[in-house]
Amino acid sequence: MDEEEGGCFYEIPPISPVYQTKFQNSVICGTRGGDSFVKVIRPDATTLVCPAGTSPCPLTNNVETSAENTVCYPSSLIPASCPVTQIKFISSSDNTYKKDRNWIEGGNIGGMTLLYSKTFNSLPITATYVGQKPCM
Repeated sequence: MDEEEGGCFYEIPPISPVYQTKFQNSVICGTRGGDSFVKVIRPDATTLVCPAGTSPCPLTNNVETSAENTVCYPSSLIPASCPVTQIKFISSSDNTYKKDRNWIEGGNIGGMTLLYSKTFNSLPITATYVGQKPCM
């Protein structure tokens, strides 16, 4: 095999994918919620204000989201319908996140705690992936 620039090797035969249904002997489940990108209510393009009867999903310290990341839902559905915008794992022994109201505990897996948030100024998370970075 010849090594190519960047440390990648070629002539490695592919292997069939291995579908992992468990992570640390646990199953992580999620449900895509809210409205689709096509149907979700967005702020007015000129005023950047949500339509009457709706409100923008909340952000950290009540800072407004950027226009491209803002979605609007009826006030009675906030925060339940707001999209998840950040996910992370931390050590189960780390309780510092409990002082930060932006993080919600999703569960414990193999000594790690899954946290998620709906308050970061970013687009909703629509897919996740666990794996190693491919050689490029």
